[in-house]
Amino acid sequence: MMVGLFHLIAEETAKTAGNTGMTLSAWVMMILSIALILGGLVVTVRIAFKPKKEPEDTK
Repeated sequence: MMVGLFHLIAEETAKTAGNTGMTLSAWVMMILSIALILGGLVVTVRIAFKPKKEPEDTK
């Protein structure tokens, strides 16, 4: 579902780029969507592996 949302954002960004010659707002939207994807992955990985790396937290 999240992937579909980002595909939709990418398609809208591409349409905007085609119509206006890649405006600043289109670049910002594209960069934000990429940042959201990468940020979500990093947070997920950190949460998933944190208990294994830091057994002290269970005390």
